[in-house]
Amino acid sequence: NLARWLGEQSERELNWQIVNLAAAVEDLHDAPILYIAGNETITFGDAELSKLREYVEGGGMILGNADCTSPLFISSFKKLATKLFPAYEMRSIVGEPNHPFFKEQFSSLDWKVKPEVLSMSNGSRELIVLLPQDPSKGWHVRSFKLHPELSQVVANIYLYSIDQVKGLTKGETYIVRANPASKASEKVAVARLEYSDGNWDPEPGGWRRLAAVMNNENNTKLTTERVKLGSGKLNNNFKVAHLTGTTNKFILKAPEQADLVKWVQGGGTLIVDSCGGGNAFSNSVDAELTKLFPDPTGGTLVKADDPALASAGGAAPAFLPPAEGAPKPPPAYRRFARKLLAGGDKTPQIRALDVKGRKAVFISHEDLSTGLVGQPVDGVNGYTPETATKLMASMIIYATKGPAPAAEVKPVAPAAVEGTKTTPAAGSAAAK
Repeated sequence: NLARWLGEQSERELNWQIVNLAAAVEDLHDAPILYIAGNETITFGDAELSKLREYVEGGGMILGNADCTSPLFISSFKKLATKLFPAYEMRSIVGEPNHPFFKEQFSSLDWKVKPEVLSMSNGSRELIVLLPQDPSKGWHVRSFKLHPELSQVVANIYLYSIDQVKGLTKGETYIVRANPASKASEKVAVARLEYSDGNWDPEPGGWRRLAAVMNNENNTKLTTERVKLGSGKLNNNFKVAHLTGTTNKFILKAPEQADLVKWVQGGGTLIVDSCGGGNAFSNSVDAELTKLFPDPTGGTLVKADDPALASAGGAAPAFLPPAEGAPKPPPAYRRFARKLLAGGDKTPQIRALDVKGRKAVFISHEDLSTGLVGQPVDGVNGYTPETATKLMASMIIYATKGPAPAAEVKPVAPAAVEGTKTTPAAGSAAAK
């Protein structure tokens, strides 16, 4: 009933399917939402928990419904969320009137009652959502007009999860697996930097996907390793390091600062992005890094056709005018970001700090990390998944090889830019 009603409201055909956790995680990604309902205590084994975690890290969202407002289900679902992501907490978003769940398409201002919604976020996107008041009973009896909030809140959640873009047809996916037949001609190890205060690892699934993309498209074997700043383990085994954060102000302790400065001055290249964009990390990272790496210019914007952004055949076509007769490339920024950039969405906003005459520190206030995951989702101030993936791959290859000769930096046809095209799934998967 809900899928049929939402399809009518959004003028698209939506499907749903029943799945179980014996299915491969790729099968769960047929849909952007995994719906779990019940009126008793739910328990999952370790293998099932691992699969659920991988599904969410890969861009999916888990939506729980407490049938008959069951306290047993509510309690066990909250425990499930904590088991999957112990670093985060469930919160009530009823007090967040501007949250997309309350205004994505249907405004909560038109509702007589605002349904209770509990949600867990990584600071960039919502991961696990619980509806404790059982709105599904309204869907069952088709109470779409008498109690519109029961269906409209879930419609908002669904449209948020796909950023209101066109859904998938059967067989399409944004999930990327490494092609075993691809022979990597290059190897690169990236240090993923852990620091003392902040969410340094909000989107681990994005790096697994990027490794598969670079294997398939760039003949590059990408490996990542967690490296704790200040431990002395950030060494010349790594030519590239990545640093990110979300809702915490970014401040490094003295040993962490010394570790990072020594490594960059020794030839390492640091790539920094604000996961989710426009948050506390984004607002504080400049002050910390320009203090460590003084640059009289404060950092210069990297042009779209700079080898640093085109070494992977990359993101430049998303910003540059298409060749005569070629189709217009898709937007380089997410819908949410385009509203905020006010005209700046035609150029990349990545800045580079100069250290010893080279681009050594790249800083993006717009999100790259969630983009690497591949799933369109609303509320993220950053690049589209296609563009974010190309930008990160380009900077990694540039940092590893250095600038390519001018003759090797060729325009890329729009079709190639879409090599790992991300399209959201239509409908939702259900698990009882």
